[in-house]
Amino acid sequence: MRRRTLLSVGTLTLVGVAGCLDQVISGGTDDEDVASTARADEVETLMTVSADEETEPLLTYGDVADVGSVSTTDEPGPQLPVSLTDGATATVLETLESLGAFEDPESIEFNLYYDDSVVGQHQLGPALADTMAADEWDGNFLLMAENEETLANIETAITGESRD
Repeated sequence: MRRRTLLSVGTLTLVGVAGCLDQVISGGTDDEDVASTARADEVETLMTVSADEETEPLLTYGDVADVGSVSTTDEPGPQLPVSLTDGATATVLETLESLGAFEDPESIEFNLYYDDSVVGQHQLGPALADTMAADEWDGNFLLMAENEETLANIETAITGESRD
């Protein structure tokens, strides 16, 4: 629980500068037809959200508009900045509101998926919940997993391009 709390606090610190992520988010590819063959199915689950005993789908790979590059810090660890589509941003806010996330953010847990397996779990922190409740969240999000390789695989699944 302590690790999850530290990850949540670290995420909130990083998400607090989410407005700066536009500078590190890369655009699409020049050859979309070739790249699309390596991309994950756009309806494949990227993230779910759990509250109490209820789990809801939250994001698919197709909900990501832009993706940055994997970076690693001591705390919270490997991370991948993503920017959601406007529609996905609105859906995330609606889903979290329906789950009571803004009143009790610590009851919310995000589950990150890759290849149909959970590769990361993180709680919603109070500061991010407040930003979302105030309708000040711009859809920038940091995905975090236990290791850099998993996030690199997610980056490739989103973009269709390998970092190699």
